[in-house]
Amino acid sequence: MKNLKLILSLIIVFTMSMFVGFIAGSLWLGVGLFSLSVLFAMVPQDGDVAYALICGLIGSNQGPDCDYPLSGGADDRLLLYNFSEVAGYTLNVANTQIVEAITMTGLLKGFSFTGQNFSTQPRWRLVQGPFSNSFEHEVEFLIFNYNGAIKKELLALSKAKLIAVAQSNFKGNDGDAAFHLFGAEAGLFVSEMEQDFNSDVQGAVRVKLKSNTKGLEGALPKSVFITDFAATKTMIDATITP
Repeated sequence: MKNLKLILSLIIVFTMSMFVGFIAGSLWLGVGLFSLSVLFAMVPQDGDVAYALICGLIGSNQGPDCDYPLSGGADDRLLLYNFSEVAGYTLNVANTQIVEAITMTGLLKGFSFTGQNFSTQPRWRLVQGPFSNSFEHEVEFLIFNYNGAIKKELLALSKAKLIAVAQSNFKGNDGDAAFHLFGAEAGLFVSEMEQDFNSDVQGAVRVKLKSNTKGLEGALPKSVFITDFAATKTMIDATITP
């Protein structure tokens, strides 16, 4: 629709430019006026694609890794933390996108939500803004249990602010691509929760956690890694209720 309006506008401007040129006795005057109009139309106006602040420089070549080819899917075990109970993170000095430790408040711990058959689906996407780019974090999962106690937990979940750690099936070089932390800075909130007794997931409860649109993340989900896969998993498991 926007492109059609632009084309119609240019046709009208061209006609008017040629008319002015004809009246003035100069075809080149009409061509010049039309050219200036085209240049003005190419300048981004309000509502056009925003141009975010440029404050990043790429610094390395990228390509397929034949030694560690990508594999899809996430582990069925999803780890959730109450946002207020995570005291902080220890970040890698050289790369702040890597978390080397998760520190809990006192003796508090997170919880595991285990699904089955690739039912945990983490994802993220860039959200372009007028002044800077942000990132929306999202984790969708299924709960394959349902009773009064589960309903109480679901009600609490629907009102919670959370942080999630998801494990990718792709582990990279000895685990450096296995664990990913969603909602580290702004948290995740339940955006969808439903149960359909006749659904193709056998009545499992579907839950979707997402970044709040007014509190998006400033970066991608952080990698959680220290030394190797085994050491990283041991560190993470220590923050989870057995």
